[in-house]
Amino acid sequence: MAVDNQNDLLLALQRGDYDLVLGTAESEQIDFKEAPYQLELPRQRWELAKDVASFANSRGGVIVFGFRTSRDENHLVDTALEHRPIPKALIDWSSYRDIVASWVRPGMFGFEARWFPADPTIDRGVFVLTIPAQPEDCKHFLVCEMVGEDGSFPGSVGVPVRNADAVTWMRGEALQSLVREALWWRRQGPDVLGRGQPDERGTSIQGLVSDRCRAIESLAGWSEVPFIALHAIPAHSIPRPDNFYSAHGLRGRLASPSVLRSDGFGVATNAQVEVRPDGSLSCGTRRKVLWLSQDGFLTAAGAARGDFLGWYVNQGREGRQPLALNPRVTAEYVLEFCRFFHNELKTYYTGSWDLWLSIVGFDRGGGVVLVPHLGQAVGHALLMWGEYSDTLRPIAPRTDRRLLSGDSSGSDAYRLLVELYALFASPPDLIPYVVDGAISEQAIVPRR
Repeated sequence: MAVDNQNDLLLALQRGDYDLVLGTAESEQIDFKEAPYQLELPRQRWELAKDVASFANSRGGVIVFGFRTSRDENHLVDTALEHRPIPKALIDWSSYRDIVASWVRPGMFGFEARWFPADPTIDRGVFVLTIPAQPEDCKHFLVCEMVGEDGSFPGSVGVPVRNADAVTWMRGEALQSLVREALWWRRQGPDVLGRGQPDERGTSIQGLVSDRCRAIESLAGWSEVPFIALHAIPAHSIPRPDNFYSAHGLRGRLASPSVLRSDGFGVATNAQVEVRPDGSLSCGTRRKVLWLSQDGFLTAAGAARGDFLGWYVNQGREGRQPLALNPRVTAEYVLEFCRFFHNELKTYYTGSWDLWLSIVGFDRGGGVVLVPHLGQAVGHALLMWGEYSDTLRPIAPRTDRRLLSGDSSGSDAYRLLVELYALFASPPDLIPYVVDGAISEQAIVPRR
């Protein structure tokens, strides 16, 4: 007997079906504990803050007290082995809440606790802490004091993240990237959106972006494939253009977009354009997808695979080794998206447009890394996998970045790449093909 997810787990506890929980494995969203935290000890207060913050930094989850776990040779994670109800007198919910409020920053919403059964006349039960998924604009949650086995380290901080059944800590270079990114955005002024305090429009659009990314995964069969998605969204929905479905209009542009190089890394998919149930248009292959909604919502997505965004530089890569993005290929693809957006779509609406960058599944397989110096190689020489050592991993495997579109495709492409490089804690001066703060078409395709 076992349950597959936290919702089924809570339903089983609500019914009092504790046997159904036995055999359930710990996961990214489920953690079992046999006994409550001993909050009189500093190390245990830190453990509580660390566990709660790690769920808040991932997809949320539950901490379930009252089950003994075990791990045998046939299982890679701990599983619930025995139901051991806890005396309710041992847990003071207000103490848990106060410790999390004082040790974790920023404050999180929806943190709550429940007893199963809830009947106050029953003195033992299962205690559950629930940490809902938090808005991306509120992350990351810090534990404001680190406590080791030998004592505390006043003034130190850490960012825990739930990873499968364990807690991992954000590396120092990733924290440095977050600080540098925050300072960069502060310098940009109020015309750049997507950082700082969450806004209503950004929150609603982020839901659309997430839905589009899931739809792309399904269309291209990318459930196990990491990818980059680029989005352009008008500030207000535009009326469907009269030529939207025309072979000589937008449908035709999707089928055969203008590209800088016929053998380059553009947005053209060479696939048939299909009409989706919602009236949007899409075309896609195992390497890339192009999708346009009637209201102007445009997305181009490219797979982080050795035959596209990781072209050439992953020759010699084996097994579960990480895949390296090719900086030149990535820069060209981002520019081609911005060219298509500016040339084919932006003329239909003269108001402001949001640009979004999404990275999805960058922990799949062996993960995805950036080797920024590959973009600075002399001439057109490129190294192959294993011939470089300065690899950078992203600060998160799934995240979005948002900014306002500017006046040119080159500057928009550069600013999107600045965001991408910041996700790998890499400075923007290593982005290839940059001339005067823009990705240069002539640098990619020199004119003779």
